[in-house]
Amino acid sequence: MKLSEAAPRALATTPPECRPRAELTQALTIELRHLPDCPHVELARQLLRACLSEVDLANVVAADREGNFPSPSIIVNGIDVMGAPAMEGASCRLDLPTRERVMSALHPE
Repeated sequence: MKLSEAAPRALATTPPECRPRAELTQALTIELRHLPDCPHVELARQLLRACLSEVDLANVVAADREGNFPSPSIIVNGIDVMGAPAMEGASCRLDLPTRERVMSALHPE
C-alpha cells in the first residue's frame, strides 16, 4: 500500500466554527521522497503512516515520490522534518526520519 492510499482523518481538536478561515482551507502537504530501491523507504513509509494515524488532520495532500532525492526524506509543507536544507540529487541519508521529528512537523504549534 502506497502512502497516498492512506485516508486523511478529520480534525477533531477544534470545532470548525472556532478555527481561522485559512486553517480550514490550507492543505498540509506531505511528501515521502526516496530513491528507487532505497533500503530504508519502507520503514519511513510505515513511520509516516503510523504518525498520520495518530493525528487528526482535515486537509492533507500526501505524495510518495521516487526520484533523485536524499533518501528517504519526509517533507512537510516544503520543510524536511530532520531540519536538513532542501537538496536535490541522489544520496543515502544517514539522518533517517524519526517519530519525534515527524510528529513535531505535523503539530507545528
